[in-house]
Amino acid sequence: MPHGTPDWGLVGPKTTVHGLDDLGEHAVRLGSPHLFERSGDTLALTDFRNGLGGWETFHDVGGGAVHLATGHSRQGAYSAKLIAGVGVDDNAGVSIRLPYSVLGSFGHEFTFSMHTDTNYMGCSIEIDDTVDLWIAELRLYTLGGRLVCVTTGGVLHQIALGVNYRLSDQPEQTMKIVADLATRMYLRAMYNGVQYNLSTIPLNQGVSFAVWSLEALIEHRGNGLVNPDCYVDNVIITQNEP
Repeated sequence: MPHGTPDWGLVGPKTTVHGLDDLGEHAVRLGSPHLFERSGDTLALTDFRNGLGGWETFHDVGGGAVHLATGHSRQGAYSAKLIAGVGVDDNAGVSIRLPYSVLGSFGHEFTFSMHTDTNYMGCSIEIDDTVDLWIAELRLYTLGGRLVCVTTGGVLHQIALGVNYRLSDQPEQTMKIVADLATRMYLRAMYNGVQYNLSTIPLNQGVSFAVWSLEALIEHRGNGLVNPDCYVDNVIITQNEP
């Protein structure tokens, strides 16, 4: 059985190993966190091996906290631990602000765990074009396994109901939201191995800060009974999504 091409060219068979002509696959084999859904061009990515230095953290009072953690990761030694406050719908999260060159299609992917007292886990992309703020947001609620996106006026649009998830300290679930900021429309969402077409759903709109910027956020909200914690890893922000 032929085993692909040799390292020194793209022709000629090998018998003991397989050839590799995909640099994306090469990067993954070297430890890149961009391994789940590899579409788009990378703007930023992290598995928190370099800490939280590039990220802002936020949380409500009442025991809320965000810090680097070991022992529960998708990849490598570290993850971000998000502990929600004890109040109803209290949150904890991380965000990063990035410059961008043109309005286009952007994606936000991350891997996470769920606590029994989690209300929802969510991610969002906020694009400020100096006139308007356009927001693409995806949430997974523990109650009923509801997967929703947030559309015009902050209205929750249900994408799926009864989505399966695991309550575990290990970040083993992945979701991704993709939106076209040029048309102000969602494109698609992904949760684990399932993709959802959202191309007819408009983005939510906010108030511009008059600064040309992109902000990507990950948010954990609790149900107000205890201080639930979750772990986040393998965060990827992309542009030029198909």
